[in-house]
Amino acid sequence: MVNCFLLDEKFRRSTRQRIQNDTFAENVAAAISEHASNYYHVDPIHRYFESGRDVMLECSREFLDRVCTFGLAYFVQGDTRYGIRAIEEMEAVSNFESWNPDHFLDVAEMAAGLAIGFEWLNPLMSKSQRHRVLNAIHEKAVIPGLREFASKRHWTSCEDNWNVVCNSGLILAALSTLEHQASDAKVLLNNASESISIGFRGFAKDGDYREGYCYWEYASRYAVLAIEAMRAHKVPFSYPPQFCDAWRFGRDTIAPSGHCLNFGDNVLVPDRSPVLGWFANETKLAEIAKLQRESAGRLHPFDLIWLSTLPIEQQNSEPDYQLDRQFVSYENSGIYLLRSKYETGDFYVALKGGKNSSNHSHLDLGAFIIEVDGQRFIDELGRDSYALPGYFDPARRDRFFRVSSSGHGVVGIIASKSANSHCIHNQNSTAQTRLVAKNIEVDHSSITLEIEDKNAPFIQHRSVLLSANGVAVVDQMQSKNEAHLVAEIEWRIFTTGKVVQDGSQALINLGGKTLLAKIVEPQSAGWDVCTVETPAGQSDNSMFSKLSFTCALKPKYTRLIVEFTNEEISATVSSKVEKLISRLPLSSTTVQLSERGQT
Repeated sequence: MVNCFLLDEKFRRSTRQRIQNDTFAENVAAAISEHASNYYHVDPIHRYFESGRDVMLECSREFLDRVCTFGLAYFVQGDTRYGIRAIEEMEAVSNFESWNPDHFLDVAEMAAGLAIGFEWLNPLMSKSQRHRVLNAIHEKAVIPGLREFASKRHWTSCEDNWNVVCNSGLILAALSTLEHQASDAKVLLNNASESISIGFRGFAKDGDYREGYCYWEYASRYAVLAIEAMRAHKVPFSYPPQFCDAWRFGRDTIAPSGHCLNFGDNVLVPDRSPVLGWFANETKLAEIAKLQRESAGRLHPFDLIWLSTLPIEQQNSEPDYQLDRQFVSYENSGIYLLRSKYETGDFYVALKGGKNSSNHSHLDLGAFIIEVDGQRFIDELGRDSYALPGYFDPARRDRFFRVSSSGHGVVGIIASKSANSHCIHNQNSTAQTRLVAKNIEVDHSSITLEIEDKNAPFIQHRSVLLSANGVAVVDQMQSKNEAHLVAEIEWRIFTTGKVVQDGSQALINLGGKTLLAKIVEPQSAGWDVCTVETPAGQSDNSMFSKLSFTCALKPKYTRLIVEFTNEEISATVSSKVEKLISRLPLSSTTVQLSERGQT
């Protein structure tokens, strides 16, 4: 396996040979060449900030992309023009007044790009160029990094993406300046390599990453850069065993449609993950190598560096993706997947649990996504703009529609009404779920979560049932105390499909396919369909329709059932679902209450 910090003539020869014999490698090389040519005809990068916020992360990422693209084009093609141009980019950022340490991810990614460029292009650089670059890394990354540790900034001891990315950038910075400013570099390397061990805890069993796919990919990529850099410089470091399985989370949190599970602040379209190639080489698993080759998105220079060294015929063999498993759970992130292939369709359901307090989470416990035959019929709205004032302020975050419980497919007590929209009470920011039960059979499967929310006056179990006939979502709510709360509740979901509503049934049309949503309980309820509201200054929701119904919260126990089926089999579903519901938790309590005449 090639270490990304040890590119040499041997790498150049072997890569050229792979390009001749491997179509994927040829495609990556062609993409690198095209991007290098495009970058070559524009000016070196300038310092800029994102629109609406004091963050230059896009600038840092563009610089990293330019350096890696030019650097690899130089290695593969042997065209010195690209190597020289990469050095010009490095000199440009070296002259920036700062790399914006107030948002330290900016510093980390800029330092990573400059350190990688220095490792790759050192032989092409003049003495004065080396001095300027190393001085810049020391002054704009190493010194600010030491200040961050001295002040015990939040990222130095947390388990989220900030820890891994910031520490990785600083590890690369320290290693590149070990011979230039040894004392500072050694202290920083010790601090960062110790701190990143905390960040690695964020990868739970099977790579389960609490922040979701987008941040899993981000953290994994930088974690590998740190591992590779320390290996290249022979710095002792061991990552936890579960990190090798991190690819599984990335695989499972992209749905059959090719879209991400866009819970919380995750986006719909996934970033390409060249780090899968590293995982394939590290584990010798051909199925990961195939995942790298088949992933969507722009081909990246690291797709070539980390391209699996396993035999091509082994990579091209049909892997056991295990995506046909009926039930997959990632309890750290609170993602539960039910999937089955039947003659009636390929059903896929993702249920969101976990903790509302997790980084980048929304108030969305119990929200779900449904896909049938690769079409996402029931969706999430996704994140809003990070540039919105107060978006990451805990005191104001839940006021943004897409973050609030009203912006998710959950059940809640109606707080206010308007002409075409209801606002429900938010879940508490400390609310969390508990896996109560799962039942996996040959012809059906189910999962039940208890939503532990101190804001809610009831105990809620949300169950998802999947069978050959479709999907049923069952909500059971039991009052927490004897006093009867007079309240109206709303059940809601969102779709980008075209909806035709008829009382308790709504036909969703999407991509030439249809899904029937039917309210089973309460029998008196009917669907209300409207365009999702867009609060002033927030992201446009007009492409989404909201399907909802309201009902009174009963004194002791309330049950809501909604079925999603293929239209042609809708008449046969309810009896099957009723049998499954009888096995759910809280059902026995329901019978007891009913026998006492209290429902």
